[in-house]
Amino acid sequence: MEKQKYLEIIKNAKKEMRFRGNGNYYEEHHILPKVLFPLWATRKSNLILLTAKEHIICHKYLAKIYGGTMWCAYNRLATDKKDGHELTPEEYEELKLNFSNLRKTDKKWNAKISKGNTGKIRTQEQKDHHSKIMTGKKLWPNGRQFSEEHKNNLSKGQTGIQKPNAQKKVICLETKYIYYVTEANNLFNIRVDEILKKESQEYYQKEKKRKLHWAYYDETKNDEYWNKLLVNLLNKKRKCLYRQARYKCLETNEIFIGNKQLLEKYNTESIASFNRHLRGDRENFCGFHFIRMKSQY
Repeated sequence: MEKQKYLEIIKNAKKEMRFRGNGNYYEEHHILPKVLFPLWATRKSNLILLTAKEHIICHKYLAKIYGGTMWCAYNRLATDKKDGHELTPEEYEELKLNFSNLRKTDKKWNAKISKGNTGKIRTQEQKDHHSKIMTGKKLWPNGRQFSEEHKNNLSKGQTGIQKPNAQKKVICLETKYIYYVTEANNLFNIRVDEILKKESQEYYQKEKKRKLHWAYYDETKNDEYWNKLLVNLLNKKRKCLYRQARYKCLETNEIFIGNKQLLEKYNTESIASFNRHLRGDRENFCGFHFIRMKSQY
């Protein structure tokens, strides 16, 4: 039925030998839709000029004949306010129901629309117009309502998922100030999340270079707990510090922790001569005598 009506409109338009200009308004139409018949998309024999009313009626018939993406083309023409054609309530309801089903079921069409919009740059005029029409509007005027089943599914989906570090809070044990992880990283130019990984080999080394100590914030803990935690961290740092080799100068009774302090003290970059002195191959190092001390831990 719709196919016969569609072909009748096309035949009548061909008989009139239409052309644009001289006050005539026509719209170009593909007799065989280019979405369904891509090989016919560029052929002149597949193009015809229709009036605005004929054009929307033809797309209505094509939507009923082929369905699918044809409802999209019909919806675009029918909702164009520049076009003077108005739909009856029955036609409008039929259009919206079918177009809604298309958006829910046709994944290929949705992917194509998404790809077409990706990277599209909107003019300032378009942005201002969209901002103007959306000002004061509420997306959910009466509040969004969820069924109990939907609420349970949302709850199950979020169970066991850890919040990203951006939402976690940390506390500075010296000042007792509380920060978000990203906030602390930006303020102190550090990576708090890496410092708090106790399994990291660089944990104590990083702590040793900084005066502030950190921990993940827990609302149930009081100041007494954070003070004890700070004391434990300092004790661990001391143990780590004294695990390094310690050397004593017999002349001055100075104690050096690690080779680095020795290099800085005597302005030398080579420790080989110091090691030869400890083995007994050299009598002294820079005019002094050193012994290696035993670790206290």
